[in-house]
Amino acid sequence: MKTILKILAYTLLVVFLLLSAWHFFETTYHLALKSYKLYLWFGIGVALYIVLRRLPFLRKNAEWFETQTHEWIHTIVALMFGQKIHSVNAGEGEGVMYHSGRFSRNIFISLAPYCLPIYTYAFCILRLLSAKQSVHIFDLLIGLTLTFHIVAFTKQTKPHQFDIQEFGLLTSYLFIAAFLFFNFTVILMTVKKGIDGAFVYQAEHYWKNLQYVWGYINKIISQIR
Repeated sequence: MKTILKILAYTLLVVFLLLSAWHFFETTYHLALKSYKLYLWFGIGVALYIVLRRLPFLRKNAEWFETQTHEWIHTIVALMFGQKIHSVNAGEGEGVMYHSGRFSRNIFISLAPYCLPIYTYAFCILRLLSAKQSVHIFDLLIGLTLTFHIVAFTKQTKPHQFDIQEFGLLTSYLFIAAFLFFNFTVILMTVKKGIDGAFVYQAEHYWKNLQYVWGYINKIISQIR
């Protein structure tokens, strides 16, 4: 039974990864061709973080803040799953969060820091509540915080990380890649449609692509028969 569930879980994860990757590249291609003007302030935010990251004060404290953020994301996602938090400790380059509960060994909690740009999502939500004339400020902050996550992610996503070793390298990297593509697509579409429209856009395209794949499979089966 465990073997069957494991195969099913891997199949679903791979399907989700393929759908997420396809949707991400399809979305960025269309945005680059038709809607690139909407991303001016987003691009300024990206460039601003690159510049700020080079300032001596921020450069010296960046690793500490990246580690703090890593543990905060563990903690927030653990709380979302109803876990009891025992302790959270973070220093420069290393940190740990202890929790317990029904889902004490949870892949979403363990791998969330690598694929969940939590500051970016916070600004995506605030953007939805903001006045129209201040939307560009949130677009800048979305670009800035997403770049922060990408920089931290590339530094932290290493095979020696306990979070990644806990579920095995293959499972962990498949999971991280799938949710990175998913989250990056939502964030990019938030600049164009707002976060509510971005999630609707995601759901519609996933459903459409699943229908297409299912129809293609049925066509192959009918030809074999």
